[in-house]
Amino acid sequence: MKKKKKYSTIALAALAITAYAPALAEGFVNDTLDLDVTFVGDREVLLQDAHKQLHWPKAANLSNDKPTFSYNVIPKRLNVQPEWTRNGPIRLKINDPLPRLYKGYVNAGMGNFLSPHLQVSYSDVRSRDKSWGVHFLHESTNGGFANDSIKQGFSSNQLNGWYRKFWKGEAFTASSSYQREHISLYGGQHTLQTDSTSFFAPDAYNYQLITNRVHLSNRIKSKTSWEHDVAIQHEFLWNNDNTQEHNFDLSVRLSGVLDTVPVQIDFHANVDRLNRLQEGERALNERQAIFDLHPGIEKSFGPLNTTIGMGLWIDAQGERPFLFTPEIEASIRLLRDLFVPYVRIDGGIDQNRYRSGLESNPFVTLPSNVLLDSNKTWNSTYEIFHAALGMKGSITRSFSFNLNAEIKRNNKHLFWAPNNEFSDGRSFDPLYQDVTITSLKG
Repeated sequence: MKKKKKYSTIALAALAITAYAPALAEGFVNDTLDLDVTFVGDREVLLQDAHKQLHWPKAANLSNDKPTFSYNVIPKRLNVQPEWTRNGPIRLKINDPLPRLYKGYVNAGMGNFLSPHLQVSYSDVRSRDKSWGVHFLHESTNGGFANDSIKQGFSSNQLNGWYRKFWKGEAFTASSSYQREHISLYGGQHTLQTDSTSFFAPDAYNYQLITNRVHLSNRIKSKTSWEHDVAIQHEFLWNNDNTQEHNFDLSVRLSGVLDTVPVQIDFHANVDRLNRLQEGERALNERQAIFDLHPGIEKSFGPLNTTIGMGLWIDAQGERPFLFTPEIEASIRLLRDLFVPYVRIDGGIDQNRYRSGLESNPFVTLPSNVLLDSNKTWNSTYEIFHAALGMKGSITRSFSFNLNAEIKRNNKHLFWAPNNEFSDGRSFDPLYQDVTITSLKG
């Protein structure tokens, strides 16, 4: 009975498998690609069903625990016993101590022929925010020149004050000064006959000068950004011969880098007014106005350094209203700066006025135009051409040299001619000539 039941179970299982076989075969057929492929030649083809494998990311456990540090505290201080060794004699070089930075000083002295000297200066200590100072200078002499027909006496007094303020990268400076000069003219025995119509120059004269100046510039120099330097100045000069001169001066400099090329632009303007307080005097009222612009670039080619630019000059009251001049300079370094040959070509306008004339020749009371063909006393000097060729270098740290040859062509070059031949006091008048100047310097 049991054996018969066992056979019945096997028969039912076989029947179920036979019934499920077509359905399973149909499932495999549906998943198979139905393609018609034609092969030409010998090919080895492997066909299989594509199954995409799924890979899911797994979260990682990150540890954010802070590290724990432990230190072992030394229970007591360690006593270190030094070991001493004896050295031999050593020669030491002791430099002199630097002088102490004082706020001010006084310098006084006395020379022959009653010639006192006094200099006083006072300024605040150095500061990063601001600084200021004052300075006074007196120099005089009672003469002492032999064989002179007039009494000699000279004196000079100067008082200066300045204030400087710093903020960020700027430095602002304001200064003011007062100057008084007393000049005795050179004298000599004259032999010419004089009459009542002859002009006699005084034995001495004096002039006074007040100068006010404002300056703004970069405090920190940088080669990567544009830098500026602006200065405005006013001078007021008057003498005891009823003469007044006002001078206004403006200078602006911009320098920077334009597309890796250093560029610099300079602009300068000067306006001068010379006035007489009384009409009918021997000097006339004069006006001067000069403007100049100088653009330039710097370029280096290895050891060769060049500066190329030009100058545009405008003399509004002069004989040459416009003047163009090249501004070229080149130098080359040889043998580690042992020899540096260089060449320079430029030109320009030199302004001649009463103040600049007194700086070069103080024996000028008030020039007249008796020696000139025009009504103007002061004329500008036009430097049409100026060329220099030279050689410089450094042989050692304490020895260097510079040799050059220059040639320039000047129109209306300033000379001085003596005047007042009928007077004991000798003064000078300006005289202008066209000249070519050649010089050797070393």
